[in-house]
Amino acid sequence: CLCATHPGHKEQILQVGLIKIVVDSMDKFAKIAEVQRAGCLFFARMAQNHSLSKARIAADGGTDQVIRAMSQHKGVRPVEEAGILYFAMACENPATRRKVAGLKVVLKAMQTLKGNEGDGIHCQGTRAPRVL
Repeated sequence: CLCATHPGHKEQILQVGLIKIVVDSMDKFAKIAEVQRAGCLFFARMAQNHSLSKARIAADGGTDQVIRAMSQHKGVRPVEEAGILYFAMACENPATRRKVAGLKVVLKAMQTLKGNEGDGIHCQGTRAPRVL
């Protein structure tokens, strides 16, 4: 998923509709935690410093898919870390911020991960573990 870290590649990824493909794949393989983790990390990398990606992820159902992944895989640390990382990267998008505010699954994951005091990413008072 290294291609999602380069701004030029992000534009190409958006053009071919890969966001929707990842959303659909996460939905199809909802019970497989590694697929959910990989999808959340992909969205996090796409959202990092790229407002168009943030908007497209939200519009194509990516934010909802991350919430579903975290709900279905409660207590699965890699999925929780990847989900929180996505929300930390996407928090500039007002639609994402409104959707996430107060969600029990996100709050629970953050409480679970609170003990991780390593290098992290800050977003409006939140702290997400660094997994990139």
